[in-house]
Parts: sequence; C-alpha cells; structure tokens
Amino acid sequence: MKAITIWQPWASLIACGTKKYETRSWPTKYRGPIAIHAAAKEPRTLPQEVREALDQLDEVPLGAIIATAELVNVWHIVYNPGTDVDVAKNIPIGAESLTTDKHAPDFGDYFVPTEQEMELGDWTPGRYAWELQNVTFLPEPIPIKGKQGLWNWDVLLLRHKGRDSWDRPVYEDETGKLWKDVEPRADDGPKLCSALYNAFDGEPDTPLEVMERYKDKAIVFMPKRDTWTW
Repeated sequence: MKAITIWQPWASLIACGTKKYETRSWPTKYRGPIAIHAAAKEPRTLPQEVREALDQLDEVPLGAIIATAELVNVWHIVYNPGTDVDVAKNIPIGAESLTTDKHAPDFGDYFVPTEQEMELGDWTPGRYAWELQNVTFLPEPIPIKGKQGLWNWDVLLLRHKGRDSWDRPVYEDETGKLWKDVEPRADDGPKLCSALYNAFDGEPDTPLEVMERYKDKAIVFMPKRDTWTW
C-alpha cells in the first residue's frame, strides 16, 4: 500500500476530515489507496489558523500510520483571472498553459479552494494539491518509521466487497485474493480465512493466522471493517 509522511498536526487534520487537500511541491501519477503517516517530529512553530484548528483534536500521534484514504486526483495550482488562486486538473502536468497567468476561461476544470483549505496548506501557484477522499481514522495508530516521497507500506489491505450468502463479510486484497471474516463481531478482532477456490460464496478455507507470509503483518480494512450489529 502506498503511504505518505505528513507533519503533524496536518496529518491529523487530514485524518479527521478538516483538511481535504495535501499540498506538495511535486505531483504523482498514482491514484488509489494511500496511508496517512504522521511524522515523528512536531514543527517548532504553527500558524495561528492551524493552532485554532487543533482545538477539535483529542490527540496528535507521532511516528505512526493514523488513517487511510483514497488519492483521487492531483491538481496543479495556477493563477486565474478574477480569483486569487484556482486549480486546474485533468491536464498533462507541464503543459505551458498551467504556468502562465492568463489562459482561456474555458480551459480545463477549476475550483477555488475554501478559505480554510488556504489556511491549512501552501497554495502557491506552481505547487500541487493532492485530493483525498474516503478518509478513515485507524482504531489505533500503527507505529512505523516514515520516509520521504511516496513510499510502500507492507500491509494487508482489504477492500470490502459485500457479504456472502451466510452473511459473512468478504474482502479482496491487492492481489485479487478473497478473504472472509468468519466471526465479524464488533467486540472482537477479525477471524480471517481465505475463500475456497477464491469464490465469493465459497466456504472459508485457510485461516490467515497459520499462513507464514502474513505473520505479524498489519491489516487495514477499507473503507472500514464490516461487523455484525446484533
């Protein structure tokens, strides 16, 4: 699973849904699941608007994966006549028209970031805004050392696919392998088994806990774990 390390408190502001765009000096072609990793150190000073946003946070974990999200788009921040800052998307990065102050009004798709987003990011023209959706806080932070750039986190990522005919939640990992939670009680951890013949309605097969390749590997459910409510 791809991951990105972000300074606190901005990582937690993304995790709680206050900040929906991560502004960066560089773009990426990657789209898909992404883990939000909180850097191990806090910045020495914080802008006033960021300190005010912190009032809604109970804690600010450091040096850990704290949430998952979907990276759905990367926007190029540009000048646009009539507004302070606009963002263009779905245009090849490096196109000349993205780096000029004036261009045709109907060129590409645009949006004006909210005042709050402007305060919580660096929207200098020429930079990029990574749009994040379906953000989910992890139940507990997962301590791990971060890295620069977009990096790979060795984790079992399970996407919810629905429930089989026995009302068991079915998940699919990044390789296309199906898994079933045979005891999906909210008050207990998952009991995952592979699906026999990799069939959605197939019987549970091998328990994950006896598979050596998954030993000590973190498990992340997207968008979240499906549990029985009765």
